[in-house]
Amino acid sequence: MIVGHTKQWNFLKNKFESDQLSHAYLFAGENQLGKKTFAKEFVKLINCLAKIDKPCQKCQNCLMIEKGNFPDLLMVENTEGELKIEKLRDAQNFLSYKSYYGSFKAVIINDAEKMNQEAQSCFLKTLEEPKGKTIIILITSRPETLLDTIASRCQTIKFSIAGRAE
Repeated sequence: MIVGHTKQWNFLKNKFESDQLSHAYLFAGENQLGKKTFAKEFVKLINCLAKIDKPCQKCQNCLMIEKGNFPDLLMVENTEGELKIEKLRDAQNFLSYKSYYGSFKAVIINDAEKMNQEAQSCFLKTLEEPKGKTIIILITSRPETLLDTIASRCQTIKFSIAGRAE
C-alpha cells in the first residue's frame, strides 16, 4: 500500500472490489507526491493474481508491472517538451488489442499537461469510447491545462502533501 495516500487507495480499492471502476482517472496534485508510483500500484491491484491481499507483490503480474515489462500496461511519458499526437496514437493502438492476460489493459499518461492540443483532441475519442476492460490514468500537476472535455471524462482523484483526499 502507498504511504500517505490512504484515502485515495481505499476509495479506488473499494471501487474495484465492488466492480464500479471508472474507465478513466485523473490523478491531480503537485509534483513529487508519488502519483506515478500510486498509479502503478493501482494497476497491480486490478491485475493481481492473488485471491486475497491484493496487490500481493509476488505473483507474475505484480512482478512484471514492477519491472516495467507487463504486456497489458503502457506508460506514456515524455522527458522533454510536449507529448505529441504520435505517443497518444500509440496508446490508442495499444488499447485496441485484447488484454494479453485477460484482465485490465492500462495506460498511464505521466505529465498529461504536456499533451499538446492536437494530442488531447486525438485522445478524446479513446476517453469517450473505451473498449473492454480498460483503465486510463492521466497524471498531472496542472489539471487546468487539460481540455475541459478531457477532464470531464475522467474521475478526478486529488493528491496533496498531507495525503488527504480533497
